[in-house]
Amino acid sequence: IIRGYFDRMREYRDDHYALHKIRTRISWLVKPLNSRQSSAKPLQQAIRTAPDAAAVYDALARFEAGELRNRGSRVSDVANQPAPTGMGRIA
Repeated sequence: IIRGYFDRMREYRDDHYALHKIRTRISWLVKPLNSRQSSAKPLQQAIRTAPDAAAVYDALARFEAGELRNRGSRVSDVANQPAPTGMGRIA
């Protein structure tokens, strides 16, 4: 979906417009990709900092290869855990 959206923006407008739109809408586009097992936050960051269209395509390819994914606990999972105890005394 993300690649298709970016391709259409480049086809009907220009690269500058497509880069602006993909950067502003990437958080909305990756919402279905987030789950308890992984997060697409690295993909969002890579696309928001992409200097050109080639960098966006590279980020998408890396995400599809499994590179740009956070595995394990997410922020919401950590927030629901109890606070650690037994931190010791501060001297």
